Amino acid sequence: MKPKLRDIEIADIVLHLGRQPRILIVDDEKPITKMLECAFSGVGYDVVALQCSNTAGNHIASRARKGVGHDVVISDYDNKYASGDYEGGMTLYRRLQREGVVPALYIVISSYDTVPIP
Repeated sequence: MKPKLRDIEIADIVLHLGRQPRILIVDDEKPITKMLECAFSGVGYDVVALQCSNTAGNHIASRARKGVGHDVVISDYDNKYASGDYEGGMTLYRRLQREGVVPALYIVISSYDTVPIP
């Protein structure tokens, strides 16, 4: 039986890193974070899901300083949540750039048909 593409990709990442890849999911909609968390953890990723981008930025910076940063961040483009916080996916990315803690892969997701990329 031919291996599935996703099996090869996971195996390659694990081989390269020597551990399970770490993914952080940031979305203000709990059903979205839960769905993505289940999907990625189900194929072997180490997943953390947060609903507040400000908390996520602090979490990423803290873990990076400890040498255990995330390999991938998947963030909602339009993340509004928690105490009036508004820091969308691109704003969070720019914050991480300023702090020098951008993960190897940063993915911005959106439910909009088109999204202007600044």
